[in-house]
This record gives sequence, C-alpha cells and structure tokens, in this order.
Amino acid sequence: MNKLFTLFAFLTLGISCQSQSKSVALVNFEKELSTESIREFQQNSPLINFPSLTGSYNYYPYFKVFGNSGASIIYELNSESEKILKNKIKNFKRVYNNSLEEKDSTNIYYSKDTNSAFPSIEKEYDEVLPLPTPNDSEVEIYLIKNGNLKRAFDFEADNTNEQYKFTVGIYLLKRQKKLIYWFLIYYDKNYH
Repeated sequence: MNKLFTLFAFLTLGISCQSQSKSVALVNFEKELSTESIREFQQNSPLINFPSLTGSYNYYPYFKVFGNSGASIIYELNSESEKILKNKIKNFKRVYNNSLEEKDSTNIYYSKDTNSAFPSIEKEYDEVLPLPTPNDSEVEIYLIKNGNLKRAFDFEADNTNEQYKFTVGIYLLKRQKKLIYWFLIYYDKNYH
C-alpha cells in the first residue's frame, strides 16, 4: 500500500510540476508587461478559464530586435468552449485571409483593411500540425481589439516617447478544432 501511495504521490508531483513549468513562461511574460498591457491581455481572452495545450511567448529582447512581442496560447475546442466562443465571436471583427501581407523577417502579417499587425503561427507548435499560416483558408481570423499602449513594458519610464500598438485576436483552426488566442505588442512604424 505504501508503494502505491508513493507512486501516486510521485506521479501527482510530476504532473503538477509539468503544469507549473508550462505556466512559468506565462508568469515571466506577464512580469515584463505594464499594468495596462496585462489588463488588455487578460481581459480580452475569450477562453480565460479553460486549460490551454501550450503557449509561446516572445519576451522584451525579441521586441528590441524585431519590433514586436507577444503571446500565443493554443486551446483545444470542445463542446463547452465552442458554445462560449460562439456567443463571443459575434462581437469580434472577422479579418479575411487574403487581406494579410507578410512582413519581412518579423514574423508578422499586416492588414491594410484593419490597419493592424497579426502574429505568425509559431513553427514549434506540434499541437497544430500540419502547420497553417494566417493566409490559409483553414484559418478563420478574428480581431478582438486593437489600440495603443502608453507604456507596454513594466520597466520602462512613464514618459517614454515610444508609440506602441497592440492587437488581440484569435486564429480559429476549423479542421483541427483548435483556437490560438494571441496578444501582440508592436511598433507602429515597423509595419506601414
């Protein structure tokens, strides 16, 4: 009985550590953000209370090199999450795949229709293989919100002259029954 209990405790600890290790990246990402950025990231998530499959986070050093930073979180769609999404999606702006233009080496797509930037779908996502691009017809694109941030990162001075924009949206992978929620901070001047 003790061996069974020890095995169960070990497995539980292993699973909880694995779950915590997945959230460490998110915690580190949010530590870099200003209060305003965190609010936009958290409040606009259509599936905030659902467990995610994985996430990808581009931190401040990535922002300094490429002019953008953000998070992409993958969710598996089931009947409960689809029902919630169906109610919320009516309020989002549909963006058509053919309106997106890929920008050179920035992993960003730009839409002149919405005057906004959109992230690429991360190459390391095994959960969404075969990997689509935002231009693929299998992907439905919805813009939840776009706007400006006075201060994007926590450690910046309040009086910075930087002009930050942000977009929040979802890529709905219809055939794969997955949703990618993304939050993108970017320099506006890089994408016009």
